[in-house]
Amino acid sequence: MNLTNIILGVSLGAFLMSGCGGEDVGVKSKILSDDEKYTQPNKIVRDNVSEFVDENTYNIENSDDDISFKIHNYSIDAKGHTQFFIDIDSDSQTGYNPYGENIGSEYVVEDNRLYKYTGDGKDWTWDMISLVDTQYFTFIPNSSQEPSYKYEDNQWVEQGMVSNPFPYSYINVTVPLSLLPDIQEVFITKAFKINANWNDSTQTPSQKYIIHKNLMGSRLMLANKGTGIMGVTFNNFENSIQFKQFNLEYNHNNYKHMLHFLDIDNNNETGYMFIGGGFEYLLEDNRIYKYKGGNSTEWNWEEVGLGTYSTYLKSSIDFTQDIIGIGFMKLDENWTEISYSRKVVEFNLAEIAEH
Repeated sequence: MNLTNIILGVSLGAFLMSGCGGEDVGVKSKILSDDEKYTQPNKIVRDNVSEFVDENTYNIENSDDDISFKIHNYSIDAKGHTQFFIDIDSDSQTGYNPYGENIGSEYVVEDNRLYKYTGDGKDWTWDMISLVDTQYFTFIPNSSQEPSYKYEDNQWVEQGMVSNPFPYSYINVTVPLSLLPDIQEVFITKAFKINANWNDSTQTPSQKYIIHKNLMGSRLMLANKGTGIMGVTFNNFENSIQFKQFNLEYNHNNYKHMLHFLDIDNNNETGYMFIGGGFEYLLEDNRIYKYKGGNSTEWNWEEVGLGTYSTYLKSSIDFTQDIIGIGFMKLDENWTEISYSRKVVEFNLAEIAEH
């Protein structure tokens, strides 16, 4: 697929080809508003851009100081580029959104440069804010050390051999939260992988992310029910809870929907009675539901909040005590059950907070 390469303002693509570069001042960099060479990121026409939709190809994480954007299975063999668009207020009516998508971007990170949008929503007008830290880690099967790279001086520069703990190559972009002072607790993001000539790209679907505040602890639960052994890591944050799935004898590509059932009073006789528990809340994909059917097996839920596909704000859930029960279920694209866990594990939120 060949897409038209449009450059507005100063041509960053031409500058990259020149081999020139500015000072890479790293993630704690000063504002570089006086650097006219990088006033605009590259614009690519995104009509009919192909998507890479594997849910594990794009991952976002945060600490108290910064936020990281990671694309898995990424290759820099062709000296390609990346763009990470950030919709800080989850509002498609603000920021850059010329195609009527569900994301209006106030910021974009292109390679190792962070830009802030200053246009009217349709035009390509950005101000450069800062350099950020962009690294690439390779994966070589059966090797304990692999070469790593850092994007600086408009190219990938090898940094030496490191141990990559993940079974895939990936690019990781780290942005200090101090450079995004107006970002909301819940925001939307989308990533693009672009070729070396800036005329072909693939994109991730846009996705929501909840910024975690102060991890207080985590617990692991396993279930040998349905097809294979399933696992879920439950993370307890100050403002949110998070579930991360992994599979020991299970192909994650077979499931399309994930359900988590919460028994917030740890009482099997209250709430929705199912898979060994009485559940007051259902977390279905990225939506939070509260049970409205009394104490029964009737399927009667009211939507009370939104999350991401793994993280949910505690403010949407009325936790009444520290000890809660959790069950989970995986379903295919037709909403047919594949595997499930009974409520076999109970979590003490207070104990987790002490770890």
